[in-house]
Amino acid sequence: MMKYLAFSKTRIRLELFYKFNFLSSFFAALVIFFVEYFLWNAIYSGSGKDELAHLTFFSVFSYILFGNILRKLLGDGVDERIGESYRDGSIVLDKIKPVLLPFRYLFDDLGRGLLQAAVISIPLVSVFLFKAGDVISFQQVMLFIVMAGFAYLIFFILNFILGLVSFWTGSIIGIYMLKMACMSILSGLYIPLEFYPEWLLKLTYVFPFRAIYYLPVSAMMKSYSLEEGLLLILQQLAWVTVLLVLCISLQRAAFKKLTVQGG
Repeated sequence: MMKYLAFSKTRIRLELFYKFNFLSSFFAALVIFFVEYFLWNAIYSGSGKDELAHLTFFSVFSYILFGNILRKLLGDGVDERIGESYRDGSIVLDKIKPVLLPFRYLFDDLGRGLLQAAVISIPLVSVFLFKAGDVISFQQVMLFIVMAGFAYLIFFILNFILGLVSFWTGSIIGIYMLKMACMSILSGLYIPLEFYPEWLLKLTYVFPFRAIYYLPVSAMMKSYSLEEGLLLILQQLAWVTVLLVLCISLQRAAFKKLTVQGG
């Protein structure tokens, strides 16, 4: 385990070394949050209603705030890195190292995600506590943390699968753009799913994106009971299982193909 944690530590040092890029990303996230905040504030003010789609403004405020924290944890995914490693041949060197390739990418990206999420949490959670007072329960916070962890795992496995697909396609750009489009629409990335039409809401259940973003963030928007929270976690675990089986099968096929290409 320690050898994998070294990848996380190295990635954290690398993120902090390029201070301008790190700070630029930090301030960009803050700008996005405040743009979303004022946009939703204008929507609720203009409607003249306390609730829209059975959600109060505070519920939506909680959704966008903790959604921005989750976005920093998730990042863009490792699919592009895997695709680039395949194109330049460096993945062959990664494969012969005495570490499991998925865990190497996992802990490397986890170092980035935890650092960025922790840093953006400081100002955002401070703003939230100032506005929320004692509205949020300890159970909600713990449920969000647990579900955010499973969300990251689902997102990582999904991206690892998409990265392996580049072994056949040769390029990841089109796949990456398709993934981001699906993530934007089907996960509730910008709009809570309560505002979706019925047909689109049903479609979100077919793909894992809802379990990646909406489910964990909704824990801070709604007061789930313990039973409801456990059912949501089981949904995430189901997606982890399905994607993990697919990932293992695809990895075996991908590296067999890689061996053939290498002669």
